[in-house]
This record gives sequence, C-alpha cells and structure tokens, in this order.
Amino acid sequence: QTISYESQNNISSQCDVVVKKDTIRLIVNHLESFRLMKEDLQLDTLSVSHFKQSTLNQKLHTASELRQEQAKAVKAAINQSPHPVVAVGDFNSIPLSYVYGKIRWGMRDCFLEGSFGKLGNTYKKGPLGIRIDYILCSRNMTPITCEVDRVSYSDHFPVIATIGILSAYAVAIPVIKLVAPGPEVATHTPTSPVTLAYPLAAWPAFWPWRLSAWCKGGKCRP
Repeated sequence: QTISYESQNNISSQCDVVVKKDTIRLIVNHLESFRLMKEDLQLDTLSVSHFKQSTLNQKLHTASELRQEQAKAVKAAINQSPHPVVAVGDFNSIPLSYVYGKIRWGMRDCFLEGSFGKLGNTYKKGPLGIRIDYILCSRNMTPITCEVDRVSYSDHFPVIATIGILSAYAVAIPVIKLVAPGPEVATHTPTSPVTLAYPLAAWPAFWPWRLSAWCKGGKCRP
C-alpha cells in the first residue's frame, strides 16, 4: 500500500510481513531527492551566473519542503500501525535533520544501537560520505547487529540489520525441574544445624599489607 504524499517522483510503501504467528508492518521509503545534476556540483562561485544560483537554490528548497511533508505522512502511518514497525530506506536527510528526527521519534535507530562504533556513512560522496539511509524499528523490538556493506556497484551502501522481537504469543510459564533422589540420597530433609558456606577464596585477607613475625629460640611464628 502506498503512503499518500506529494512528490515529484518518490514514493513510500507499507506492507505487513507475517512471521509464524507474529505480524510486522514494513515501511519502505525513498523520500524526495534534490535531483542535482553533475554541473550543479561543479559551481565556481566567482563566475557562476545569477540564473544558475537561483536554479540550484530552488532545487534545494523544493526538495527540503517536500521531504518535511513526506516525513509527517510517514510518521502518521507509523503511529496508525496496529503492529510493530520497521521503517527503512533512503531519507535523503542526515541525522541532524528535521526529517530524520520526525520519523525516528519514539523508534530505535538500528545502526546506533547495533553497529558497535562502526563507520555509518551510506552515501559515498566525497572522502567520507554521509549517512542518509536508515533502518528504524519500534521500541518493543531490539536491534541486535547492524552494519553498512561497502559495495562498489552503487553510490549508496546497503544497511543490514538483525532485529529481535518478543513474540506476542510467547507464554510466560515458569519451568519447574523435578529431580528424583539418587541411590545415596534417601530424603531431602536438611540436617541441623545448617553448615555455613565457606568464604570465597577471592576475598582478601584482613590487612594483607601488615605482616609481622616474632622469633624466639630460632623459631619464628607469624
């Protein structure tokens, strides 16, 4: 099912994925792109024309406004879901953006919780790149691992995550282990008095740094 919002050529879709007896709502996004051409990224500020500057500013402004409205629509779809949600895709926005903050609110970023300090750039533009592709999940789900695959066939690196969820059909029944007495144990009746446990060998001795000894007649005692 497509999420309804205004766009020039981008889309967000949602579907339900059934895993055994559990259902997860998957929302896949490709939010508004800047649609910058190669010549847009090779501007010489000393010689660029006013017309070209206006065209570039218009592209940036239009895409940013559209993405903000798209983020609101995606967030509304997340809030209306009766099932746990996994929202993935290209947000075309960095983690400090309004778009990311709007969609992530109340959800968990799998990369932040499951990457263990790895580099997170997903769009390789420039020497380091930026992070604009995400996997988010509901609060009742647990990101276990997450990594970015450094492929060479695309300008976007795929994000791969393992997510755990507590089954809605799990039954919390305590397990009682019954052990029959062995041949040398006739009953389970404790004896009296109860023997106290020995102190741990790892415990330090009292004042281990204060050692002294006295000697008398060639014999020494601590």
